[in-house]
Amino acid sequence: MHIREGDVVLDPMCGAGTLLIEAYMTQPYAIYLGGDHDSGQITKSVSNTQHLNRNGENCATISIIKASAYGELKFQRYFNEHLVVG
Repeated sequence: MHIREGDVVLDPMCGAGTLLIEAYMTQPYAIYLGGDHDSGQITKSVSNTQHLNRNGENCATISIIKASAYGELKFQRYFNEHLVVG
C-alpha cells in the first residue's frame, strides 16, 4: 500500500491502533482515522497513538472514535479523493 501526503487512511476496526501506527511510520504527512466499538480498545488505541499526534508541526493527525463497522460509520466528513482503507 502506498500512502501519499494528504491521503486519508481509515481503519474502521482499529483495535489497539497497530495498523494506524505502522501506516504513520511510512507516511507521517497523512490523516489517520480509526474507530472501534469496544471502549477498552479505543483507550488502548488513543494511548498507543497519542505520542504521534504532533499538530502544529505539519505532521499526521490521528483521530480515534467509537464506531461500529456494522452500523453507520461517522467518518464521512474526512473523505476526499485520497482515501486508503486498511
